[in-house]
Amino acid sequence: MQNWLRALRAVPLVVILASSGAFAQGISPRIDQLFAGSATLPTGATPAIDQHTNWTTANTGTTTITNITGGFSGQTIHIFCGSGDTFTSIAADANFSLLSTWSCPGSPSITLTLLGSVWTETGRQGPGLGAWTVGVVGGPGGSDIECQNASCLFILAGGSFLSNPRVIIQPGIVIASAVTTNSAAEISADTLGGALTLGGATSGSVKIGVPAVAGSPNPLMLPSATGGGDTFLMTDGGNPQQLSWNPRITDIGGLFTYTGTAIVTPLYATAQNCTSSASPAVCGSASAGAVVIAAGTTTVTIDTTEVDANSDFSLVPSDALGTRLGVTCNNTLATLFGGLAVTAINTGVSFQVTSGATPAVNPLCFTYVITN
Repeated sequence: MQNWLRALRAVPLVVILASSGAFAQGISPRIDQLFAGSATLPTGATPAIDQHTNWTTANTGTTTITNITGGFSGQTIHIFCGSGDTFTSIAADANFSLLSTWSCPGSPSITLTLLGSVWTETGRQGPGLGAWTVGVVGGPGGSDIECQNASCLFILAGGSFLSNPRVIIQPGIVIASAVTTNSAAEISADTLGGALTLGGATSGSVKIGVPAVAGSPNPLMLPSATGGGDTFLMTDGGNPQQLSWNPRITDIGGLFTYTGTAIVTPLYATAQNCTSSASPAVCGSASAGAVVIAAGTTTVTIDTTEVDANSDFSLVPSDALGTRLGVTCNNTLATLFGGLAVTAINTGVSFQVTSGATPAVNPLCFTYVITN
């Protein structure tokens, strides 16, 4: 057949159009086969074809086509799902270069071109979407591809022909998927209007998408400069939102300083701090405070909602809390160093502290800090 095609190319077009008789009658069916012919695609995983352009599937059981034999390099075929055929599919493998798995009836038709020994997808039809405009491109050096159609899809040929391809989208145009088959990277669309997956040849992938809930966030504009070390992207909150590179925060109002290896802060503070010389000590929701164990007793209950079974406690006795608490604190060293321990916890309500020594005359003053 290929020899016949070569011979056909050598025949002047005017001769073919003007000829009649046996020659014209013999050549006409071949032209019909090439440009307008259609046939039923043989069933099975490796159907054999001839030079027809249009093929209709007819499988009656689950069938994944793994190769199509009999084609010639450069041949383009259109495969249509036959009536009642919900069984035929084609997956990307050594014989097929596809944007994704094609199957009936998810997509009514697919167009393939045989490049070398690989059938390469150049178009498919989606349910209710009409046909995609698909481009297979390649050329010396980097190439720009301009998308001007309402639904466009590109396959960027790999290797040295497109070492640094770009896809240019005109305003108002949505590109559903762009795939580069070279070793540098891959860009593909999970679903229409869904997330884009950016993947390297060996470095895994990352997805860029939008929230699943309804909303209309302002578009993001990437900065025109390259960020330096220890920088991050921050939006200006405008419409569109302009992103810019900003240095890593190393100081916030003097509250802390990041040295690169440690966080240094001059002060730790809690939202609330309790001062109570009562028993039980009334501390609301304070996670820190100053309280007392009354003279002649060894325990005090501290009421605070900040305590739970997983709380960590710091208890520090002190005889320098008298002014704060309005009492005279016990300054007997044996009492101060008698030992303090948390002996009971009531989650969300209170905790109890017990001293190993009984303070005489004056109460034992101490501070507590709860860490949850």
